[in-house]
Amino acid sequence: MKRFFVAGCLAVILAGGGDSANAQGLQIGVRAGMTMNNISMASAMMFIPVPDFDMGLGFGGGPALKYAIAGQLSVSAEASFYYRSLGSSEEVYDDEDFRQITSASADEMAVSVPVMLQLTLVPSVPLYVAAGIQLEVPFSTKWKYKDEVTYSDGEVNVIADFDGGADERSSADFGIAFGAGYMILPSLGVDFRYVINVNDIADLGSTTLGSFVKKTSLSIVGFGVTYYFN
Repeated sequence: MKRFFVAGCLAVILAGGGDSANAQGLQIGVRAGMTMNNISMASAMMFIPVPDFDMGLGFGGGPALKYAIAGQLSVSAEASFYYRSLGSSEEVYDDEDFRQITSASADEMAVSVPVMLQLTLVPSVPLYVAAGIQLEVPFSTKWKYKDEVTYSDGEVNVIADFDGGADERSSADFGIAFGAGYMILPSLGVDFRYVINVNDIADLGSTTLGSFVKKTSLSIVGFGVTYYFN
């Protein structure tokens, strides 16, 4: 409930900007986009392998606004709701006497709230660079991890079998965002964004992963289209 409350407050705060929609320099619109999400885990002990995640995809959108501060400088913000896969991993090790299969996956819903400064490099060319911060509130998170060994005589040894959720996920992620965009029309733009989260996104200390995972990081590459109503 705490996560839903925080997410709702963020959306209401952003939507509240609509009262000033007629203010000079303020544009209100919607943004839709996709993300490519990559989890990386740092091993707590030397020579102990950790899951190597493939990149996962996410899709979503939500309200957006942009305010012209002065000249070629403006600030943008949004509150987008995303479904996203954080990635998956499967590693197989075959030996003469056994076969070991290690698999992992993670997916979730999230509210993403970036606030970024945009600088148009050349006034006559609607190309801009952007930098800022991004807050994310995840919910409905599902983690899965399994490490299983099958011996040549048919015996199966399950080393780890973990299904987790929100209890093992940080309540909020904080990231540094960089990007660029191009305004096709005054009311229609496309953008690229790269976000590096600075916090540990998982608390795995009480799980079977906790003994050998020191830190779990998340990086995001995003592409979006924004349409402004005014």
